[in-house]
Amino acid sequence: MNVANWWLRLSWRLRSQLYNCGIIPGPVELSPIQWKEEPSSASIPRSYIEALTTEQRDYYLGIEREVRLLSRLLPLFPSAISESQWKHLSECQNMKQRLEQLKFYRKIELQRERDAANRAERRDSKKANPLEPSTPHESFIYYNPAAINRLEKNMEGCREARAYQTDDLPILAVDCRYLKDLSPRGASLTGAQLKILITGNRDFAEPWPLYFLNWDEKHDRYEALRQKYLMAFDSSARINGVVSPKNYVDIFDAERVVYMSPHAEEEIEKVEAGVTYVLGGIVDRVKESGISPTASADSAHKDGVRCQKLPLDRYLTWKSGTRYLTLPAVQAILHDVHENGGDWHAAFEKHIPKRNLRGADEKNEKARLYHQAIRVQDRNILQMVEKRLR
Repeated sequence: MNVANWWLRLSWRLRSQLYNCGIIPGPVELSPIQWKEEPSSASIPRSYIEALTTEQRDYYLGIEREVRLLSRLLPLFPSAISESQWKHLSECQNMKQRLEQLKFYRKIELQRERDAANRAERRDSKKANPLEPSTPHESFIYYNPAAINRLEKNMEGCREARAYQTDDLPILAVDCRYLKDLSPRGASLTGAQLKILITGNRDFAEPWPLYFLNWDEKHDRYEALRQKYLMAFDSSARINGVVSPKNYVDIFDAERVVYMSPHAEEEIEKVEAGVTYVLGGIVDRVKESGISPTASADSAHKDGVRCQKLPLDRYLTWKSGTRYLTLPAVQAILHDVHENGGDWHAAFEKHIPKRNLRGADEKNEKARLYHQAIRVQDRNILQMVEKRLR
């Protein structure tokens, strides 16, 4: 293995010099890929393997072989992989998705370590610099912060309840039919965005009715996402959204439904009260091989409802990146346009990421090359693993 690593280092240095001299296109990897010792976390717990059927066992052992090879090459590899994470890895549709998932697990570990360090630092700082006890303002006869907090929450609950009792507000619905077809990482990112939809709607001065439809509660994926991100559904104190396995055409008048899709031919003109705006429960951060790129438009046509897109080209110049906005961004844009009397430009300026409004010459060249180098490194690692698996 020392000879193999020596050759990998030499090859990397040579390619780096040729790239720096402009002889070959680049970029090259950030550092030479090196074989290292296999970590213990790369193996599936035997107790988990023994509980599987023969067919499942063969499939999982094949995945384990991939992961063990990836663990020896990846700079970012998790220090531990839980049984549920092994299950998510088994749901990935190819090795590239598994590589991304493993890096994702390691990033979560690093974030938790940073959070723990920050908490410890704040705790030590409080011990070193204790605050002097505060006293209520002398003009206060009685002061009860807990009661005030309860009152504020009750008032917020009343605003949310009113949204479902009036017809003078638009309605936002999320089409959740795609969740079961997403990769594990794609499903996780979507779940996080659904959670933000709930909190974002709660923070609006005038919340909209919020629906999560085509929710397949019998499928394990939906229950896992609910447990991890959407426990707000179970709140008895407030209405955080309506969850239903029904389709939007079974609940709302199809003539008053608009499915938002970047692939629509028609642009939306205004945001109207009493109209249901449907967002497809898909994120664009991960390429999904199991879902058509035009899935949202396809669903709209299949269900016989209007399909419209945001009027991006009419109000701004899109210079880079895909035109797939996050679910919370579309929610905020629609809400602002309804509140500000139809000012699309102001809503776009506020909620469209600035990186999409800058051209390549306006961006940080060093950051762009850095991310390109990471993609090159991942591609080379996959090729090395595939060669070993043959």
